[in-house]
Amino acid sequence: MKIEDRIKALEKNNSGTCFSISIPTVMTGDYEKNRIRWKNAVSKLQQTAEEHDTYDKAIFDKIENMTNATDFWAHQKYGIAGYFSENVSEIVKLNHETISISDVSDTFNLYPLVSELQAHYSVYILCISKNKTSLFLLDGGTLSPVDISKNVVKNYDEAMNFDESKQSLQHHSGKGGDAIFHANSAQGDMDDTRSKQYLRRIDDGLMEVIQGQTIPLVLACIDDYYPMYKEVTAYNHLHSEMISGNPDQYTHDEIVEKANCIITDELGKTVTNFLDRYNETAAGDIIFDELDEFRNAIKMKNVDSVLVNESKLSQYDSDEINKITRDIMQAHRTGAKVICVSDTESDYLLLGINRFSMETTA
Repeated sequence: MKIEDRIKALEKNNSGTCFSISIPTVMTGDYEKNRIRWKNAVSKLQQTAEEHDTYDKAIFDKIENMTNATDFWAHQKYGIAGYFSENVSEIVKLNHETISISDVSDTFNLYPLVSELQAHYSVYILCISKNKTSLFLLDGGTLSPVDISKNVVKNYDEAMNFDESKQSLQHHSGKGGDAIFHANSAQGDMDDTRSKQYLRRIDDGLMEVIQGQTIPLVLACIDDYYPMYKEVTAYNHLHSEMISGNPDQYTHDEIVEKANCIITDELGKTVTNFLDRYNETAAGDIIFDELDEFRNAIKMKNVDSVLVNESKLSQYDSDEINKITRDIMQAHRTGAKVICVSDTESDYLLLGINRFSMETTA
């Protein structure tokens, strides 16, 4: 289920007390850390529930049973969020290092999923070599093959409609049967023409599969192919970065790693664009950097976008983290764009841009 759909489904929960937990996890090394972090978060949750007279043994039995699931804790990514109520029992594996939350309320604390929504970036990866063509979708950190066999040519030879798998392009017979060899430049032109024809055939078939979508398309191919494909493609969302080299030589994990580098760069651009806009509007009296200002703007439904520093946020006590993250969720529900970073050098918890000057409402 997509993160957006999970958020919508969990927001509809109306079955009494809602228990929310999130913890950062480790992928490799000491898996015991994951179990201990979960156990500590559950202890905080139970303490809060008892203080508010909302402790439910049946629900907590389900939560605590996870503590002993050794195999589960050995197969984690960067974080998990857990949501439990009378009719909900859901664990979400996260692809970013979330902050720790132990929250008891009449609604779920979905901040970890909103933070994940920003970190969640999907791309298509089109692998092209002379030997084969293949398409993958990297979504939520998972690389999955997309079946294009019925639409896209399998390889270079099929595209060229060769009768044989190898055919010389270097010479032809002149008068008297003597072989006449082309100059290197002529040969290069012929190779480029055939390569472009191959790429055009690929794109024609691919458009039957992904045309009309907005997911960025990343090419994994030799450098010469990218400008050619850019020229012939009908897709409006070809990514400006590529995975350079022969994709036949890359393992599954190497493709994921290289694609994740591109995704990280994209998320960095999101932060940079926000900061540029923040600085540009600094003289316009529509920015804020204080929690009280943020909360006042929420009441007025006046938060356009907010940059949250999770490194600073994690330094607050558990109760205040719950309040702040719920405030952020309220801003999100009113249409604010939420951007999450972890900046240990910054003293700011958040930076925000209003939709309009608060003074104009007086």
